[in-house]
Amino acid sequence: MAVVPIRLTEEQVRKINLLIKLGIYSNRSEAIKSMLERSMDSEVQGYLTNAKVQKAVRTLLVHKGIQDPLVLTPKKTAVELIAEGRQ
Repeated sequence: MAVVPIRLTEEQVRKINLLIKLGIYSNRSEAIKSMLERSMDSEVQGYLTNAKVQKAVRTLLVHKGIQDPLVLTPKKTAVELIAEGRQ
């Protein structure tokens, strides 16, 4: 697992600490990883369901001679896809 240093505002740290005190997360690292994974999954899903992206992909597929309907449904989470790219 990689270590990635980040800078957070005092307000962000206070919010994370509150979630830990409430028992939602056991430590800051767990909280940040969980929030980051959900955010990345949401970001990737947003691009996969974006009408402009789908239109561009359909156009490229038609150009390549592929006429089947395009359905973009990720089988892996954003974290898994990113991890694969780093190998």
